[in-house]
Amino acid sequence: MYDLSAIETDLLTRLSTVQTTYNLSLGTLTKEQLNQPIQRSQLLVSYRRTEFESPQSLNQYQLATLSFEIITRFKDLRSHAQAYPILAAVRDRLWNYAPASLNSLDLVEGMRQVDERFLSDRNDRKLLDHGIWSYSQMFALKLVCTGL
Repeated sequence: MYDLSAIETDLLTRLSTVQTTYNLSLGTLTKEQLNQPIQRSQLLVSYRRTEFESPQSLNQYQLATLSFEIITRFKDLRSHAQAYPILAAVRDRLWNYAPASLNSLDLVEGMRQVDERFLSDRNDRKLLDHGIWSYSQMFALKLVCTGL
């Protein structure tokens, strides 16, 4: 099977070069963080969901797609263009990445980006008043699960 916490840790390790290059803080996401002002820009990692395909009854396995969200929160962003190099660096680091905590025999497909968007909700005005912009990048990988 797989350990979601270990995969999040692998992703944080993989993104550490982006953290260093752009002087960002790095961590796992908690709901409270999205509504709080920040002192410096952040990269936050969070498991989002698992989708299971129909079991392959004869072979006793099932394919699963695990999704993880990387949220980049920017402090004092002057224009969206300033975010683009950081978003590209995250994409480059995670594209086709195979987390070390996974058994390579279970991995069908490495990380693929499936979505990217500016985050907005009713708290945006407060956060934008503090100069905070948030972007979400969703990544997924496909595994073979046995013994479910």
